[in-house]
Amino acid sequence: MQQAQDEIKQLLQKAGVSTEIELSTPPNPEMGDFAFACFGVAKVWQMNPVEAAKKIASTTGNAGIINKVQAMGPYVNFYINPGKIAELVLKDILKQGKKYGANRTGKGQKILIEYPSNNTHKEFHVGHFRNVCIGNTLVRLYEKNGYTIYPVNYLNDFGSHVAKCLWGLQKFHGTEKPPANKQKWLGDIYAEASQKLKENPEVYGSEVAEVQKQIENKDPKIWKLFMQTR
Repeated sequence: MQQAQDEIKQLLQKAGVSTEIELSTPPNPEMGDFAFACFGVAKVWQMNPVEAAKKIASTTGNAGIINKVQAMGPYVNFYINPGKIAELVLKDILKQGKKYGANRTGKGQKILIEYPSNNTHKEFHVGHFRNVCIGNTLVRLYEKNGYTIYPVNYLNDFGSHVAKCLWGLQKFHGTEKPPANKQKWLGDIYAEASQKLKENPEVYGSEVAEVQKQIENKDPKIWKLFMQTR
């Protein structure tokens, strides 16, 4: 992108622009990749900004990275040749290998990234795997930028979700023998318990709250079951 901007500045200078050159990004990709506002140069040339844009566009030829120049109102818009950009990028990648894109902008700074923080009382599924992928990607990106990274997985084993699960297990499935996939079983019980609580909050709300209190106090009535299911 820096090469593209440098090329645009050279084209504008060749077209007679002697004022400071500031490029912006058009609001719509269809309007190009970079835009140059002609208000300043129009004052110097003592002409309408729209006419100044037309003049610049008509006298600005295409170059290696820029393959189209177009006047749009008081702006001159520049379009990048994606094939040329890809060629430059691939050359850099082949030259630098695994070091491509690495820098030290984060040197001396520390970042803590918490993920995936999965729920201990239900099955680890593809939705959680998404968080694993995002978290791992962030860790690698920050490392490539020179940051010191501390990845942390906070096991989500305390809270209302666990209380609902254990309440549902005790109340509706206390005599069942756990199947081979215990996590899926607990997840199904949690979903069932949540639905029953939603349908009868006045009846079951206080019971779930009591289970939550027992967990927080490590009450022997619930603690053994909590540790087993956890």
